[in-house]
Amino acid sequence: MEGFNKTWLLRHHLSQWEETHGGVHIANVWRWDERTNRMRDLWTMTKGQRRVRRSVSVRQYSGAEIRNLLLAAGFERVELFRRAPTPAQFTANSRKWVAVAHKAEGAMRWPTKVRA
Repeated sequence: MEGFNKTWLLRHHLSQWEETHGGVHIANVWRWDERTNRMRDLWTMTKGQRRVRRSVSVRQYSGAEIRNLLLAAGFERVELFRRAPTPAQFTANSRKWVAVAHKAEGAMRWPTKVRA
């Protein structure tokens, strides 16, 4: 699984930005909700007289948080990498994390057939 590193995001992400592509003006404003660890975005896309607004709420995790969550879910081992031009060791300064979680031998497996 892959996600933004909350530690990096809170230090480097712009709270608002805008740009235009192919005649569509895109504006984004976000705020951090400390209580829920969620990034709340408001996207506004405008082309000519037409304007569309959408809000998004995304839960963000630090590397330590996602590792602990996967271990608590029963995975035996969790490896974290950073997503750069090529995968490398994850650090607190990594923009994104990639988690590879391993389950123990003989751990419960998903059924191969769905019962009706």
